[in-house]
Amino acid sequence: MKKPLKIQSKIFMAFLAVILIPSLCVFIPFSLLYNFNNDVKDLNNINQLLYDTFAKVQENYDMIDDYDKFYEKLYPYLSKVEGRLQVIDKNGFLLFDSEDKKTSLEKKKVYIENSFGYDPNYHLQHPGFHRHNSPIFYNNELVASAVITKDMRHFGNGIQYKINLYYQIAAITTPVLLIVLILLFTVYLSRSILIPLKELNRATQNIAEGNLDFKVSYKRNDELGEFCRTFEEMRFKLKESLNKQIFYENSRKKLIACISHDLKTPITTLKGYIEGLQDGIAKNEEMFNRYLQVIHNEINSLDRLINDLFTFSQLETDKISIEKEEWMADEFFKDLLEAVIIKTENQNRMLEVPKMIPSVKLMIDPQRIKQVIDNLINNAIKYTKTKGLIRIETELKDSFFIVSIQDDGTGIPQEDLPYIFDYFYRAEKSRNEAYGGIGLGLPICKKIIEGHEGNISVKSSPGKGTTVIFELPIVQE
Repeated sequence: MKKPLKIQSKIFMAFLAVILIPSLCVFIPFSLLYNFNNDVKDLNNINQLLYDTFAKVQENYDMIDDYDKFYEKLYPYLSKVEGRLQVIDKNGFLLFDSEDKKTSLEKKKVYIENSFGYDPNYHLQHPGFHRHNSPIFYNNELVASAVITKDMRHFGNGIQYKINLYYQIAAITTPVLLIVLILLFTVYLSRSILIPLKELNRATQNIAEGNLDFKVSYKRNDELGEFCRTFEEMRFKLKESLNKQIFYENSRKKLIACISHDLKTPITTLKGYIEGLQDGIAKNEEMFNRYLQVIHNEINSLDRLINDLFTFSQLETDKISIEKEEWMADEFFKDLLEAVIIKTENQNRMLEVPKMIPSVKLMIDPQRIKQVIDNLINNAIKYTKTKGLIRIETELKDSFFIVSIQDDGTGIPQEDLPYIFDYFYRAEKSRNEAYGGIGLGLPICKKIIEGHEGNISVKSSPGKGTTVIFELPIVQE
């Protein structure tokens, strides 16, 4: 999983970007605009040519009176500089003009700014032209100045124009870019910090109002995202706990209603038969024993109700205990089925049991598995007629030991099958005394089998009977 980016790092990166990106945007246009670097190189070359030309003037100053000879010495440099050279003595008289030989020979006084170096005002009076001055020394005495006037309009398509354009672009784009970056990072930090905080604030208000039907949707991979995920897990668990509490509260209400109904019948029956015995209605031994048998059956019914009630209290708190032991399947089920055979015979039902039970190792709680078998056999007895058939089969499938209990009773309607493992659900809705129970048998069986890491399912057809199948994992050698 990608390591979350800390909020502190996000803020640092945001401020760093606000500083660096505009700075880069200032320098990048300077280097890219119309090959600006090449123009600067050319400008440096021209400055060197000017320097060399002025040095040549001073070197050959002694022959300045010979115009042609002096011009011949300077021509190689002037052709490269492509400028006009004028040499003026310190009194202002023209000694040499590379473009005006006649005036040079007449040595007329000229009015040229006699400042040494670059003339800062000349290019304003003559746009596009630059004038460069240099002092000329002869025998260690200042004797004249050399002036080169150069047309810079064609140079680099206007280097000064490019420089001005660069500064204009930088002056406009830098503040605009800063504003855009500030807006972008404001939105970015808002989404990273403010939005999840607002969502968490809304979530806490919902919880304070008792509303847990919402979701915290912020899922970014940062500290607040991790906090939101933890908060969402807390909300889900709170909702799950509340739903479980509501479910158990409804279950208690149903349980009270069911127990009230199902206890009333056996208690009333017991009361009547005991009063009959007290009144001496049972005048012979046969009638006396019949009364005792009825009382015994009703007490068994009460015992089952109380056991279901106790088991339900364990299910309600998820504290149903399963203490597993290692058993051989054939030994365990052989002993268990002997008791089942006696029970079904006493209930006048026919029972078919497997002749051979697979000999495999199981990790089971023997009392809980016996409870499952008792519940399923009791159900089969309830919903089959006298002389009805109950068939028990066992087999191995993959890594599971399979047990199926089949009856030829009334069956379960298809619309009821999805709900038969719900607490207090009964496919037989009338609560007929012949069926009894409070709808906890199959849910208890399901809980026990799942506690053994197995599965339980039901197949049924109305009028044809029901088959309950459960599986237990085999201990691998």
